[in-house]
Amino acid sequence: MSRWQNMRLVALMQIKTEKKVLYFETLLPLINIVFLLLIFFLLAGSFKSPEPFLVNSPYANAATDEEKEVATFFLNAEGQFAYKDRLISQQELLDYAAKLAPINGKNIIRLKADSEAAADVVIVLLEALAEVGITEVRIVTLVNDA
Repeated sequence: MSRWQNMRLVALMQIKTEKKVLYFETLLPLINIVFLLLIFFLLAGSFKSPEPFLVNSPYANAATDEEKEVATFFLNAEGQFAYKDRLISQQELLDYAAKLAPINGKNIIRLKADSEAAADVVIVLLEALAEVGITEVRIVTLVNDA
């Protein structure tokens, strides 16, 4: 080995390499908190199913508390009926209503009818519901401020 190669080898051996230590704040606790909040709000929130069409309810002077388990049927201004998320005929509405289980000994349904719906359609529906054994129809209204 030549002298030049020897000096180079010694110079390389004397160089010390220092390991760089990276200091950083860990984000793991923050991520854990965010996921816990996400899970909390998913479990605590309740989802409301969308209504099949827009219904403008009529106004009334008094409102009562209603049970959540009462089945809700919809009637729009054009005379179309709906239950849950699908359009149905009046006969299908009567069939669904007849199959409902009684609540506190009464056969109850909720009717959310548009304020522009024809009164004769509502009257014919109420008479048909009485014939299939519905004892109480709760018509959804809005509270009158006056």
